[in-house]
Amino acid sequence: MWIGAKNGQYFLRHVSLDSDELSTYGWTDHNGRDYGHQVLVDHGLLLTTSFLKEKGEGSGYGGDWAVRLNAKTDG
Repeated sequence: MWIGAKNGQYFLRHVSLDSDELSTYGWTDHNGRDYGHQVLVDHGLLLTTSFLKEKGEGSGYGGDWAVRLNAKTDG
């Protein structure tokens, strides 16, 4: 989740829809099973997320997920 701003008002986001007027959102790379990278640009806020699934010995049910989040503003 992140805080978005539009027309001077703040609101909490947890999904991205076409009606949200984000200039960019979606997967830039993924295989649909165990990794993915996505980029969201929300009115001057650049969010990137990367996901990786490990199914090694000692992993939890179905595997363990790791996530990396990065946020930058253009100001």
